[in-house]
Amino acid sequence: MPTNRNDPCPCGSGKKYKLCHLDADTARERSLRLVQSEGERATSDRAGVSVSADVLRSLDESSVWELDAVPVPLAIEGEASGRTCVLLVVADGYVLDAHITQSPPTEPADVASTLVQWLRAVVERHRVESGVSLVMPATVRVRHASVANHMATMLGAATRVEHAPILPQLDHAARGMRENLVGPEWADLDEQGNPAAPLSNKQGLTLLCFPQVWSAWGFDAEAQSQLFAAAARFYEAQPWTRLDNEETLAVTLVDAPDATWTACVMGAAGEQYGLGLYEYDVDFARQLTSDDPRDSLRGLDGAVLTVYFDARPTLPRAMQQEFKQQRFHVAGPNAYPSLSAANTPAGGISRAQLLLLTRALDAVARLITTANVLPEEKLPRATPIVWRDVASGVQLAYRGNRSPVVVSPWIVPLALTRGFADGDGADASKTFARYEGTEADVDTRFEPEIVRLKGFTEWLETRDVGRRRARAQETVAKQQLHATHFVEFLAFAHGVTVAAMHEYHLRNYLYSWLPTRTTDTMRNLLVILANLQLFFTWLERDGIVCAWASPMLTDHVAMQARFDTAPTEMSADHGERWWTDQLSYDLYQRVMLPEPMMPEEPVGGEYEGEREALLHDELQWLTLNWRESQIALGITDPLLVRAHCTTQQRVWETTKHRQFGKSPLAVIRQERRRAERSG
Repeated sequence: MPTNRNDPCPCGSGKKYKLCHLDADTARERSLRLVQSEGERATSDRAGVSVSADVLRSLDESSVWELDAVPVPLAIEGEASGRTCVLLVVADGYVLDAHITQSPPTEPADVASTLVQWLRAVVERHRVESGVSLVMPATVRVRHASVANHMATMLGAATRVEHAPILPQLDHAARGMRENLVGPEWADLDEQGNPAAPLSNKQGLTLLCFPQVWSAWGFDAEAQSQLFAAAARFYEAQPWTRLDNEETLAVTLVDAPDATWTACVMGAAGEQYGLGLYEYDVDFARQLTSDDPRDSLRGLDGAVLTVYFDARPTLPRAMQQEFKQQRFHVAGPNAYPSLSAANTPAGGISRAQLLLLTRALDAVARLITTANVLPEEKLPRATPIVWRDVASGVQLAYRGNRSPVVVSPWIVPLALTRGFADGDGADASKTFARYEGTEADVDTRFEPEIVRLKGFTEWLETRDVGRRRARAQETVAKQQLHATHFVEFLAFAHGVTVAAMHEYHLRNYLYSWLPTRTTDTMRNLLVILANLQLFFTWLERDGIVCAWASPMLTDHVAMQARFDTAPTEMSADHGERWWTDQLSYDLYQRVMLPEPMMPEEPVGGEYEGEREALLHDELQWLTLNWRESQIALGITDPLLVRAHCTTQQRVWETTKHRQFGKSPLAVIRQERRRAERSG
């Protein structure tokens, strides 16, 4: 029944319908009528787009027709809830037809049959209505290979059927259509993202089907009952207590060994529990290098099937009633399952996929409850741990943590070594006050570093005596330039002089600054590394010894890895967080980074003011000194050194600060509150 204006809104907000979703629903119904012909809802007998005769005449054998059934999260008034799809056909930039269907088939062969029948009906309708001698297209392009194979058989040799994961013309039309039908929130999900992103991060259409009721999937009663039983066993096993989101299991059915899916257990963060199955591992891996979760559903190479567990009140009202009436088996009040499918033909789940999902839930549950299979450590594994579940007929292979943050190009030492420079010329107290005074004051403080660089230049010129003069001068200029950039980085990015530098600073320079702030090729970066090694060789003559410098400057493998994966643009929206986190994780393991401040609040907060930035810089410097004090005492175990630094940090956070008159935590909280009030 239609919702009355004065009834409670079906969305569950508690407001009356007229004050909540009435206007939005009215607008969407109006948009829906615009897609259909003459304001009528489309039926299986009548499509809804009129195309001029001139457009139809322009179509020839070179025209490629793109065809697909695009899922739309839309419920049509008066219709039984289902999996709404729009059948779209586009050619030469023109939408030739758009037809809404509520219950498309789920098997690829049946989807292909539906599309072929509809395509023939569209051609016939346009031929009759326009009088143009329109014939079946010479080339049809569809999204899914399984559908394309069946269509090719049905259409015969006269029409060539091509498979393409991204359909540019049709996807563009579908984005605009879904924005009109469903609203801007779906258009945001379909947004193409960063144009500079690598080609592997496809920017296709988001093909997500998330029905409001289980009956929309069209599963037979027995298969659905088996799925619910397996889901309950999965939830009771609580696999998220043993597996993080970045740890994966390769799922292979023993009776179908040619197809392996990637399983990801959700819930380690305590937010959303469930299981995701990825037909192609590359689709899972793509998520690990993107900061935008929406990217995980755009331009998928294969299907993604996901079971979610939620509390009953959070489910759609129709699904709540369905559970009540059907008495589906669930594991508890917070274990009501729901299901989504991404990038499947017509948004459906085939019988084979349903069986795979059921057996995978069962096998993962038994894996978790079987002792001594999963290792305690979560490091990546070169050789997966393979386990076969006889009861479900599933083989699982555990690969460890897949996060690129953990898959590091560095090996963290088991025992820490001194990080500050040694020698008569080294002095850890020689910091550089980069924020105090005028620019002239800063230049004056930097003058000793310039004198040091001049000494390096004189040494280079003496060293190059006997070489061809022009070439020697050019080489010396590059060597001096590279050393100058590093010294300026120490002073203005970290507030230290050469005499006070730490291994931490060189790691930041090599593995964060250089790969993102230079347009050089890797070959030129290797030249920079060689020139910096020359600079450190000269520093030893000047009484500053950095034993850790040469191993880093000659580690071309790590440098290549950071260079190859460096983001093209350093912005929080362009997927570089995993890249910066990878270095942070390594530095943290080496006890070169402090613990996050204010653990009860988001790290760093939404706003970092001037005082907070100064305090973080101070804490960073203190952490390095606390670290070195322990190593000087002969304590080199990273866990013990970390424990000492953490204890010192917590005391510092709550002690009155000499400059601000309050504890660092109080200063930061006050600054954030002021920023929130003024913002």
